[in-house]
Amino acid sequence: IFANAWNDIWLVAGTVFHFDGVQWTPTYNTGADVAYAIWSNGIGQTWFVGTNGTIVEYNEQQWRPYSSGTSSLVSNIWGARGRILCVTTESKLLSISGTSVADTLAWSGIPIRGIWFGDKTPIYVSGQGVWSDDGSGWKQMNGLPDVFFTGMRGTGTNDLFVIGAYGTMAHYNGSTWYVYNQVANTAWDFQSIATTNDIVAAVGFEGIPIGGKAVAVIGTRTK
Repeated sequence: IFANAWNDIWLVAGTVFHFDGVQWTPTYNTGADVAYAIWSNGIGQTWFVGTNGTIVEYNEQQWRPYSSGTSSLVSNIWGARGRILCVTTESKLLSISGTSVADTLAWSGIPIRGIWFGDKTPIYVSGQGVWSDDGSGWKQMNGLPDVFFTGMRGTGTNDLFVIGAYGTMAHYNGSTWYVYNQVANTAWDFQSIATTNDIVAAVGFEGIPIGGKAVAVIGTRTK
């Protein structure tokens, strides 16, 4: 799910749905190519990524599929400062530019799943560790437990959250990581995260992905 505003919300579950503040409308059927993630620039362009290398853009008038150059799952997408990047399960970072998709980032091939960057931040990725690149090359960030990190979101270099296996959630304040042991649970796996200046929300499952119990955690910033 991705919300630009209360009356501009996208939801995908095979079929892409849009909420205009009044009703949900099915707008596009991805068929067997199930979409896993959504990103919108908030000015009329929205991208959907998923299985079998799926990358599809909606620009308020038409749908445009992209040739991604991969048949693997495109598991995450994010954009800022005029660039859009995607993560694939074959451990590639793809860059969307215009109508083309290219593997232009010098990623090492270490398994990753999450990505986030802002207008004035390095590029961050998460998976087998959390890594950042400020333009001088990829560096692994220290101070985190040895788990697989499935997602990350932030508001700046001093306000970054990551989530992962075993109910792991951690926050980076620009200097050190703080792990929220109060939500840790060996039966939990967080899968997706969103944050604003004052709220963070993470969702996942307990036990198994299909048929397991849903898990949701919400945190509010102390004033």
